Amino acid sequence: MNNAVHQLTKLILEAMAWVLNTAASLWVWSWTQIAALFGMAWGDLPGWKLAVGIAVLAVLAAILVIVAIRAWDALGRIAAAFWTMALTLFTPRLRHRRRTVLARIPVGGRQHAGQTRGRRALNARALRHTRRA
Repeated sequence: MNNAVHQLTKLILEAMAWVLNTAASLWVWSWTQIAALFGMAWGDLPGWKLAVGIAVLAVLAAILVIVAIRAWDALGRIAAAFWTMALTLFTPRLRHRRRTVLARIPVGGRQHAGQTRGRRALNARALRHTRRA
């Protein structure tokens, strides 16, 4: 059993190494192609290739602007969430008092057998108080 686990671990590590080496090779190849593209003389290219190149650059610029706008919006939402969390954690718990008063009110207004007349009056006052708020 132990040998099988070691063989499986070795296989997984070899596969991960192959994936990373392939990604590194593709990275180097793509940057070589990009450097060669900017190294060539643009004046020697036909007009249609220049038009396609400029259109591709315009599309890439538009995509970058859209991504930047969405990232800014997401950053604003994350900051708002953190602010809400900080306010929730560090403000006094005023709502706790209201919840405890509401917890004393019987469900559906029914009187339980063990309640006394004084408790009914307390519940009625609590109910009036919560309706005002």
